Amino acid sequence: FMKHGVEIFTPWSWQPGMWEVLHLFSRYNRSTSVRAVSDDETRVSAYATLDPHSGNTTIVLVNRELTASTATSVSLANLAIPDGIYATLQLANLPASETFVSHTSNAKAAGTVTVAGNQFSITLPALSITSVLLQKSPDGPPPAPGPSRLANVSVRAFSGAGDDVLIVGFYVDGIGSKELLLRGIGPMLAKYNVSSTMADPVMSLWSQSTGLITSNDDWGSNAAQITKASARLGAFALDPGTLDSALVANLSTGGYTAHIAGKAGGTGVALGEAYDGDLWGTARLVNVSARTWVGPGDNSLIAGFVVVGESSKTLLIRAVGPTLADPLYNVQGVLTNPVLRLYRLGDNAPLYQNDNWGTTSYSDEIAATAQLSGAFSLAPGTTDAVLLLTLPPGGYTAVVSSADNTTGVALVEVYEVQQ
Repeated sequence: FMKHGVEIFTPWSWQPGMWEVLHLFSRYNRSTSVRAVSDDETRVSAYATLDPHSGNTTIVLVNRELTASTATSVSLANLAIPDGIYATLQLANLPASETFVSHTSNAKAAGTVTVAGNQFSITLPALSITSVLLQKSPDGPPPAPGPSRLANVSVRAFSGAGDDVLIVGFYVDGIGSKELLLRGIGPMLAKYNVSSTMADPVMSLWSQSTGLITSNDDWGSNAAQITKASARLGAFALDPGTLDSALVANLSTGGYTAHIAGKAGGTGVALGEAYDGDLWGTARLVNVSARTWVGPGDNSLIAGFVVVGESSKTLLIRAVGPTLADPLYNVQGVLTNPVLRLYRLGDNAPLYQNDNWGTTSYSDEIAATAQLSGAFSLAPGTTDAVLLLTLPPGGYTAVVSSADNTTGVALVEVYEVQQ
């Protein structure tokens, strides 16, 4: 199902045990399929999945033997799993009647395996399915999957001077505080073949209610904390001595902006990133936005985001240009005709795209959703671009460029739609 994008499975009739099996796979498997090889596929199969965000891995072991249990050894290649005791959930010896009632009332039996040196052994009962839940922290219970949410948002664009400085906005909602790793990348982008990068970015973090919170010039001033946080959250490593900027902040509910400006008035392409330090905490990121000058090629405005969780997430994605010229916002030199394209991470062809939002068949729904999500309204007939989509877990990029090869200031927004 995962490999082929199946979202709804409706057989004509359910046999005893099918609910149990489907629940075991759908609740505890992760978002990314991982290659798994068995020495004897006719007897024992392995199906591995990984959450690239947290590193948590689930390995499903199926014993096809009709009457005999099977002693099985599993080697973990290219997975950083610490030694320790990990939880298992197993279906075996099911009766002829249906046993599944709910997540807490079912036939799954809990157990454990011990991982040592990236290996573990387990005896699989006849005709059984066993999920091995490899957490980033051993000796703990399996995490309860939370509702899907936004994580690891980023924006790449040309950052100029004055009103053209790259400003990344985000909103924290929920209860308590949210730990975020914030990075303003310039020099490191050259390593990824991006031209005209900002030589020395300075990042300042602002609260919409209280003003300037903190700032950072060179990330090396707090290298130990940034290196540890980057490794834990899956952010690419920063080379020692580079002039990129980064900081870790604990933020309460509210709106914030990260300004990424060149030192001494410098300009260039920069990347602003916000990594969620506690994905399943009570506080969460609910939207991200960025406003800057948009040009051709590497100067396009690119917003990246990751949807994590066990289900799809509805998002409102907007590329706003003409509406910014309204006297209410009074932005000069706007991008007059933005086009918005959404890509799945790693794909070259867009999944969806929009030029003028008012021409879509569901423009009324877009307007209603914007109001419910707290987004400012777009006047009918404007050439701003909007997508309203329900996306499965994974990484995506929203690219804003000009439909008529002009340049100007644009705003990209990604809103989490509450349902």
